[in-house]
Amino acid sequence: MPPCSVNRIVTICEMKYSDSELALSKSMAATIRNKRNVFIDESGTRKAVHIAVVTPIGLKRNRYYDVAQVVVTMRDLSGTS
Repeated sequence: MPPCSVNRIVTICEMKYSDSELALSKSMAATIRNKRNVFIDESGTRKAVHIAVVTPIGLKRNRYYDVAQVVVTMRDLSGTS
């Protein structure tokens, strides 16, 4: 079995630029959720679909923070600690 067929999760990456921690708004969260739903409907996937937000500094914790299952920052991408 190829390695990719073992994973039962599809990750959709949402990339956003911000000079500071990104604070998701109600409309941004709704747009991201809608993209996820459209992907599920159009692809017909039966896999779990997770959202990864890629942003330079990270996400600010607010009431819409939980739209992302994963947050990736520049630090994560560059490998610095």
